[in-house]
Amino acid sequence: AEAYPEGVRLYRPSVDTPDQIPIDLIAAQDRPASAQDPLLQADDVIQIPKKPTTVEITGAVYSPKHVLFRPGKGVAYYLNRAGGPTKNARKGDIYVVLANGEAVKPGGFLFWKIWPRLNPGSRVVVPFKTDRRKDVAEDGER
Repeated sequence: AEAYPEGVRLYRPSVDTPDQIPIDLIAAQDRPASAQDPLLQADDVIQIPKKPTTVEITGAVYSPKHVLFRPGKGVAYYLNRAGGPTKNARKGDIYVVLANGEAVKPGGFLFWKIWPRLNPGSRVVVPFKTDRRKDVAEDGER
């Protein structure tokens, strides 16, 4: 199997749970001692996965699934393969988790959204709406 540098994850032990620090291994190698090249500590664990072949679409979509990665295809392509967002989706809060674990919301200006370039192993997350009235009722407040 082929190693996948875009999916490298750095885990740093902490008191409660390990912290995951997304890193760009290629940028770290290109620019040693820069902000992209984290200083390793004694108990750090670096995970280098096998190269995945899919993008996962999860959350408030009609058919959550893994779809074969297609270079150049964006978030809309993968959402369509999962049937699109449901009525219970918070469409304005869709985000992407890249293969290295970094969560990214789209950038943009006014009505245009600029999504990050997806890579194999990315995950498109469509959050569910919550019923605000139900939340208020459960809290006992109005």
